[in-house]
Amino acid sequence: MRYAGRWMVDAGACHGLSLGMHLAVAGDDASMPIEVTHLRPGVAEVEPVGWQARPDLVYAVDVATGAVTGITVTGDDPLAARIRAAIATTGPHGRPSPYVALAADADLRVEVTPGRVRIHHRAAIRPVADMAAGSAVITRTIRVLERVARWQQLLHLENPAGDLRDGVRLELVRNDDEVVQPEADGIVRLGYQRSAAPSLRFRLHNTTDQRLYCALVTLTETFGAHTTLLHGAWIDPGRTATASYGRPMELVPPRGQRIRRGQSFSTYIKLVTATESFGVRRYHLSRQLDGHRNDAAAQVTSPNPPITGTQLSSREWAPAISRSRDGDSAWSAATVRIDVRR
Repeated sequence: MRYAGRWMVDAGACHGLSLGMHLAVAGDDASMPIEVTHLRPGVAEVEPVGWQARPDLVYAVDVATGAVTGITVTGDDPLAARIRAAIATTGPHGRPSPYVALAADADLRVEVTPGRVRIHHRAAIRPVADMAAGSAVITRTIRVLERVARWQQLLHLENPAGDLRDGVRLELVRNDDEVVQPEADGIVRLGYQRSAAPSLRFRLHNTTDQRLYCALVTLTETFGAHTTLLHGAWIDPGRTATASYGRPMELVPPRGQRIRRGQSFSTYIKLVTATESFGVRRYHLSRQLDGHRNDAAAQVTSPNPPITGTQLSSREWAPAISRSRDGDSAWSAATVRIDVRR
């Protein structure tokens, strides 16, 4: 959060923020809440609530309240009760988690047995995480749950009221110039050729009469996300661009995931489009979950980097602030699912 005539953070609607959402200054001081008061695609105007911020400082802030994913914790072990209690106090300044909340029969489930904690997702064949009980297992469990919840929120991120839904057309191209079409259920299905994984190029067409900023987010079955294909670029009206400088992306299983012959895995490609530039750092989720078997020394990290006010370059930040109240802005997000069968 930084001051430039008004308080701003460099995350906005296309990162999942909403009007009235509460943020909090990162750290241990619970007396520094912040409210989102004005929203654009890439930035948000905020207001400190009940405290006076210093204009000469830049504050790192975290999400304090937001949409949450339901979690079911099963087991009679005392550790199960401690995990339930931790979910209610793991948010900023001892508040409930801004990403997960206890629920009955949820898709995301924590199974506690003597000596072990396993995290399951209804759509996953194997456990999301499998951890031995230990001094750090509660913290690690919460971090994995929040990471999966954040991944799900990113996967489902959309703007139903957006005017740009068809503004940029994404084409999946293989071989020389063959455009791959989704099947009736909207899924693109590909297969290995003997031992060779399929490859695709991603072509973007700006069908509008305005310049648009685009990024491509790749989400994997192992709850990772990155913007390697396209970190963010402007596409002029009526023009076409190809992600990753035209290089094909080989569709292979995420690191650590073994796929045998006859099995399939899914990759999701999310196109985010806006009339102004936006940062992509909040779309990044490490490709390896903290909570895999025999990973006793795994690092515990936040499920999302703090919103620091420094993610946009200084060249981008000034015009973003000047646009924060003036002019029209719009954004959209669309996702393509690609299933690959070995």
